[in-house]
Amino acid sequence: MVVAAANGEVALISRSTDQTAILLIRHADAYYTVYANLTDVAVERGEQIARGQPLGAIAGGDKEFLHFEIRKGTESTDPMPYIS
Repeated sequence: MVVAAANGEVALISRSTDQTAILLIRHADAYYTVYANLTDVAVERGEQIARGQPLGAIAGGDKEFLHFEIRKGTESTDPMPYIS
């Protein structure tokens, strides 16, 4: 199960070319988190979410993976300082 990294609002739920979900969460101070390669999405656009809330599951395949990004505005940010 994939969970939210921080409190925020679901800003976008989209699909990749292979039809797995891409989720964008808006946080305070113009931060965003991006979660890609999801299935069984458990939230809806516009929903307020809490840190640790389930978002969905990692899509299966030959190599299971979660693509995770932290962005400040439109700029990618190193996630390591935020991961605890």
